[in-house]
Amino acid sequence: MKINKLWGETVIIDGIEGRLQDAIVFAGTDDEEYVDDVCKLLGLDRGNMEFKYHGDGDPYLRLLDNVMGKDVFFVLRYHKRTVHNWMQILSFANAALNESANSVNVFETYLGCSRQERKSKPGEAVTLQAKVCSIMSAGVKNFSSFAAHTDATILAFDPSRTRFTNFPLWPAMVRVIYSIAGDDVLIKTVSPDAGGAKQVREILNSTTVREDSRFEIDLAIVDKDRVHQKGSGTKSGALIGDVEDVIAALFDDESVTAGSICDAARICCDGGARGTYVGLAHSKFVMDEKGISRMKDAMKKKIIQKLILTNSCYIPENITEMLGLKKDSDRLIVIPTQPLVAEYIRRSVEHKGMPYLFSSRGVLRPYKAIRNYVESVETGERSDNYDEKFMHARKLYARLAEPVLGPYRPVVKSHGNLIK
Repeated sequence: MKINKLWGETVIIDGIEGRLQDAIVFAGTDDEEYVDDVCKLLGLDRGNMEFKYHGDGDPYLRLLDNVMGKDVFFVLRYHKRTVHNWMQILSFANAALNESANSVNVFETYLGCSRQERKSKPGEAVTLQAKVCSIMSAGVKNFSSFAAHTDATILAFDPSRTRFTNFPLWPAMVRVIYSIAGDDVLIKTVSPDAGGAKQVREILNSTTVREDSRFEIDLAIVDKDRVHQKGSGTKSGALIGDVEDVIAALFDDESVTAGSICDAARICCDGGARGTYVGLAHSKFVMDEKGISRMKDAMKKKIIQKLILTNSCYIPENITEMLGLKKDSDRLIVIPTQPLVAEYIRRSVEHKGMPYLFSSRGVLRPYKAIRNYVESVETGERSDNYDEKFMHARKLYARLAEPVLGPYRPVVKSHGNLIK
């Protein structure tokens, strides 16, 4: 009988109490390492598949593992290849259903085409609508994403065909700010534009913020003027609200060229902010030359004091160097999303509710489960490979939980040397 103890509770994978034995998780192109982490947390092996393009450009996908009767999950991230991801989702769903999979579930950590969710000019295509229609027709049972561009995205899905779940990433970011801000500061949440005010108000209503006296109870908004003339880009204007002598915590769902968020941070600095923390759910700017240049300049000039990202989009290993920071700089924090995806899959196959997981308190659960796992290894029975096993668990914690929970503190004081 296979036992998975990583989650702080025993899941009997071979029994009625756990249905993970009926699940198999596949990875999109170049996301194999990301999904390996997800599978490691679930105690599963990653599914194998082949995807390529023929010489004439036609796509080819083949599942190399048996998926008959299984709940299959396809996890993929943004790599600046929206159409490629789209084609992979459709091909994967077709292959899985043709092989008698019980259900097809897709978790695209950044929902491509979500910025074009409505028609604003004559002749425009609503590409999100086109994508959603094709996904529903392909037989995808559940489609999930982190921090979709607008709440209206859910309206594109017909729940009788495909259930869409949009998970916020703000709770994880707030938890990070909660732990790094210090005790002697006041924090004010700031929306970089009027459109983001709703999500910032949701942050203000979260349990973490309401119960912490360091967070001010109101928000500030940067009045952004978007100019559509060639070469003009986005121009931000006035600050609505007071940020003098407080930490201005700016939250945005995504940033491509980093113009809006850097302008908003600068306006907060000019308004007397003690410092600026920027939280981005989707860091698309890392794949844009102009975006990297702007963000690097803002970090260099201390316009942005702390930059908090998630890895929902691909992030290069040399991101600190690209931003002009030292390798171990505490000014850049990247929140790993693998534990959240793993917990979503676990709760999904066990038919458990999702709202708690992505609340300001529940979001910590998958990260704490990793810490509990390290503690169980540390305090477990000594064996010949004890040191090796503990260090392996500790490295897992450092990669997937430390950015949220902070450095691991050993239960046994003498193990401090092992951690160093």
